[in-house]
Amino acid sequence: MAELAEEAGVPVLDAEEFVTHTHTFVFVTVNGVNVPVPAGLGIAEGADDSVHGGQIAALHTHELDNKFHVESAIENDTYLLSQGLMMWGITPTAAGLCAAFQVGADCDVKFATGTIEQDTKSLTDVTLTPAQDGFATVMLDNHVIVIDVTSPRI
Repeated sequence: MAELAEEAGVPVLDAEEFVTHTHTFVFVTVNGVNVPVPAGLGIAEGADDSVHGGQIAALHTHELDNKFHVESAIENDTYLLSQGLMMWGITPTAAGLCAAFQVGADCDVKFATGTIEQDTKSLTDVTLTPAQDGFATVMLDNHVIVIDVTSPRI
């Protein structure tokens, strides 16, 4: 975890901090199938997450709910989608997404963003806008980022 965080430029803390505390939802579909963001990204193996003991990256996930948390000691701390993907072990390029989800080297990757009014696990009632450079999207509180990965047409 610490190596991924360092590569992504995300600090690793001894415990969660709450000067900045935001939630960004990231939904991934691969050929129309939802792929959940894994639970425990950015949390050291063996850390007692129930009481937030052990090392934890400022950008992390807790549960299998597609929600990235920023819990940081830095006021107004923000991270990019590219950094969230790196915490997942995915190279933040179209080719990196194609490889991670094994859909062929020339897959199509599209991004969209939106804002939600409250916590949600679905995209119901969220108005999405296409994003040109999705990897550079800032992960803001109550925002939704959708990544759509599709196999190349043959």
